[in-house]
Amino acid sequence: MSSGVGDAATDYTIGHGRNCEEMKQPHNIDPSSQPDEQFAHGLQRAEQMVASRDYEQAAELFQQLIHQIPVGAEWERAHVGLSECHHALGSVTEVIPLLIRALRARPNSEALLCLLAENYALQRQFGRAVRELERGLTRGCRGPLIHRCLAEMFLQQEKPDEAIEECRRSLEQDVNQGTVYEILAEAHMQRGQNDEAIAALRGALATDPDDPRYYLRIAGIHRQQGCTGEAAAILREGRQRCPYAVEIGEALLECLHDLGSVGAVIDEALAIHKRVPRNLFVLDVLTFAYMQKGDLRSAERTIRQTLAISPLDGLNRLKLASLYHQEGSFSRAREEYERVLHSERQGALREEVQRALDAIDECQLQQIAMLVAENPVFRVKLGRDPDSALKDYSFCLSEPSVEYLKSMMVNGLMEGGCLRHGGTVH
Repeated sequence: MSSGVGDAATDYTIGHGRNCEEMKQPHNIDPSSQPDEQFAHGLQRAEQMVASRDYEQAAELFQQLIHQIPVGAEWERAHVGLSECHHALGSVTEVIPLLIRALRARPNSEALLCLLAENYALQRQFGRAVRELERGLTRGCRGPLIHRCLAEMFLQQEKPDEAIEECRRSLEQDVNQGTVYEILAEAHMQRGQNDEAIAALRGALATDPDDPRYYLRIAGIHRQQGCTGEAAAILREGRQRCPYAVEIGEALLECLHDLGSVGAVIDEALAIHKRVPRNLFVLDVLTFAYMQKGDLRSAERTIRQTLAISPLDGLNRLKLASLYHQEGSFSRAREEYERVLHSERQGALREEVQRALDAIDECQLQQIAMLVAENPVFRVKLGRDPDSALKDYSFCLSEPSVEYLKSMMVNGLMEGGCLRHGGTVH
């Protein structure tokens, strides 16, 4: 859940993504500029430092600005920024005294009051946090932010009834609050009211239909209820509205897989892959879907695309080997299995790969035994020059199995199209 103040009002939002070079300049303010311009410029520079995680420098500049800026909105903004720096630096104990002093100068500030309550809550002092907020209401703070913060306090204490009531009070004053709808949904979830939670999140969607989180949360509730079709429907809605939100596409793939819609999985995965060609999750899903469909050539292509992105991934190399094994391309399968062995000498895949290699040898030895019984030309060639005969007929036995085969031939133990003492020796 998001913080009760982090998106309280755009006036107090910490800036991001600005030019870092400007931040390296000294903190002194241009004396030729007007005071309002000086303060705005200083706040921007401090917020740039926060965005770049230069919290010590930002805290120093915020502190300077607090002493220079007249009490007002920008002064509050500097306190919010300084509080964020203290949190990031681990000096949380300094935040509460700072906010108490600030509230003495500006007692009706919702933003500062909610920050104070949040910091009490972080110290598990929920009763004190609630009392501070309720005192703010008695002082005339009637904005939706206080009720939202109260709702979050009650939710953290697992008091869903009180949280729902505060959410409703907040929404009565401002209906366009996505975060309040999220708190309301969580409170209904605590009460086991899934339909009401979905309705609350639909309210959040109405405030911001381009936020992928709401589609994902609604889909998550549907999946918890076993309603995978409804989850897929809301995710399709989200994919159309937020076409570049890869997380929605990934969740949709999971739903379609659960529904057994192999064709739909392939279509959706290809659409995502076109936009994000290096997404390994999508390639993995696409590979599995192709294998389910029996399209081994397409599965091979996607595995090779995966290996081009992550060439040291032994698991995907194993998938490629297994694919060749499945279609009977033993030479290519052995090559890939041995690559896995080379890269996973002490890894968890080693035993599994060795079993697969043994299985390839066992299968080929039985094929050789059948050919000995049914093909006189092969039988003669094998007796004269085993290595050449095996190569001519595209067999690819391991060296221990070749020696085992030769010993069987020498001792006359191949009769009736089978190995009387089968098994490879390693």
